[in-house]
Amino acid sequence: MSFTNVSASTSCKAAPKKRALGPFSIMKYEIIKLDRRHSYCKIYKYSIEFSKVGWKGTGALDFDRARRWFNKNFGWSQEVDVQQKMAGQAREVAQADGINFHWAFTTQYKNYRIYVSSDKELAWFQLSHIQNAR
Repeated sequence: MSFTNVSASTSCKAAPKKRALGPFSIMKYEIIKLDRRHSYCKIYKYSIEFSKVGWKGTGALDFDRARRWFNKNFGWSQEVDVQQKMAGQAREVAQADGINFHWAFTTQYKNYRIYVSSDKELAWFQLSHIQNAR
């Protein structure tokens, strides 16, 4: 068994330090007020949309950060299509206990969206995440 020697000219660089952003973090997103033209308008009031194009921001990363924030603050939720199927199949209130209608998300067709049910959830999110307008 032989090993290849690594050249002495290659050096290991220290990992970049993470910058503390304080209690607020900047992310790019757009808020859409849902009406009859939008899916899920009967359950959710707003959609928070994140860029699916890399040069406009860090859409997937911002979406994941926001989704984790919603998990922490409003509890676990499902993908919106799965949530709707679960609600339709629940025949008793006890079966629907696991459905969190405060929020849901979707990544279908690379659309990074979070749906929120009221002004309360939206305002709390906006206060926690400074918006970098796109």
